[in-house]
Amino acid sequence: MSVTMDKTPGETPSVRPPIQSGLRWGGVVSFVWRPWPVAVTVILGVVAFVAFCASIRLGEFPLTFTEVLQALVGRGESMTNFIVMDLRMPRALVGVLVGLALGMSGAIVQSIARNPLASPDILGITAGAGVAAVFLVTSTGTLAATLNTDFGLPVVALAGGLATGLLVYLLAVRGGVDGMRLILVGIAITALMRALIDWMLVRADIRDVARAQTWLVGSLESRDWGDVTSALVISVPAFLLAMCAAFALKAVQLGDDVALGLGVRRASPARSC
Repeated sequence: MSVTMDKTPGETPSVRPPIQSGLRWGGVVSFVWRPWPVAVTVILGVVAFVAFCASIRLGEFPLTFTEVLQALVGRGESMTNFIVMDLRMPRALVGVLVGLALGMSGAIVQSIARNPLASPDILGITAGAGVAAVFLVTSTGTLAATLNTDFGLPVVALAGGLATGLLVYLLAVRGGVDGMRLILVGIAITALMRALIDWMLVRADIRDVARAQTWLVGSLESRDWGDVTSALVISVPAFLLAMCAAFALKAVQLGDDVALGLGVRRASPARSC
């Protein structure tokens, strides 16, 4: 590993920009080392770990932080290990994985739209997934009963979100993606999708409404290790794809012309991976 530092001859220390180092492993991997983002990430990681342990210790059988840490390293009592590892750990891990996935999706959407206000909620993707899920929950028939399962419902919701995102993109793109136009179209589609959700809930059976509301709000109740595995199967490949597209997404934030000059194709930015 070699470390290089960029210097400008004749530049005074008082006006010199923050020092950034380039790190390179062989001839394949290289990136810029920025101390401040790394420090912030480490601090937030510590805070997240403390919150993770705090969520595990809360419940009908309260635990101390020491007991939680002992259970995490396998040195707790049998009852404590059971409570932590079998009952509360899956719930906490699912919450962490879902939170990471939501943060990653928000960062990707903001990069594409080049606007810090953009998010899946603003662009109608979340509402589109909700429309598909509520329609499936409140519908009757053989096809709805076949798809209305613990596995089929998320797949249908994902398809609805993707279809809504494609609709927003087709309505907003005109010779290029403009961030403000994308957000305005997304807000309109979000309002339309939420109106559809309210209409379906008003007309549905009260028992289906309760299940649909629970799905829309979300819950970590009764999560198990199977749910953790499902979250990992979905989030890990998505994280790897996002890492591959990181350079293209960074270039897209600078504008279409700059991105094209850096070798990023407008129609498929992730191809730069």
